[in-house]
Amino acid sequence: MAKQKRHTCFLKVTDYQKKYLETRYGSPVCFPSCSMIQMYLRRYLVRNASMKRITDFSLSSAAFSYEPSGTMFSSEYQSLTDEEKKSFIEIELPEEVLYGNKVVSVDQFFQLNPPGARKVRNEIKNEFWLAFSRFRDDCLFRAARIGETLTTEDIMSDFMNMYDIDMKSYESLMRNWWRVKPKIKDRIEEKRDELEEKSGNVFI
Repeated sequence: MAKQKRHTCFLKVTDYQKKYLETRYGSPVCFPSCSMIQMYLRRYLVRNASMKRITDFSLSSAAFSYEPSGTMFSSEYQSLTDEEKKSFIEIELPEEVLYGNKVVSVDQFFQLNPPGARKVRNEIKNEFWLAFSRFRDDCLFRAARIGETLTTEDIMSDFMNMYDIDMKSYESLMRNWWRVKPKIKDRIEEKRDELEEKSGNVFI
């Protein structure tokens, strides 16, 4: 039996994040059921039947594909150009969410509210850089075992090729990496401290 198509919403992301997500999770993007993003989707989805723009970063599937005619929605609905639509990914939604203190079925008018869009976009950014960090560590470990030397620049190029990211983003990604690298290290150390406190053990 064919899988029933789930409802979706749309989220604005960077070009390189879009390539990464669609290569890793498919299109529509289907995040793992245990991921933080799935938790955000269940918590921050709202039904927006008027299709009024409540955030520039998220749209329902109905609003994303709607083409207004005449005066309908003229004061509330703001359609996207084809070029603007290229900056959005399509995200598969849960079948049901807790909404208005009751469980409701999701339809084509559901989208992320402004806080939810911010949280999901931030989580996507974190996931992207953690994925690169793990890939970099793996490449450096393998290179050391066979006596080769690799640079972060070489590894970034391979990472971009792996996820079909346009090389025009290379310089920007390298600058971003050196900026976020200390934050990733701090996040790992915070997690280690938290685990040490919970377990009562000291980790090397």
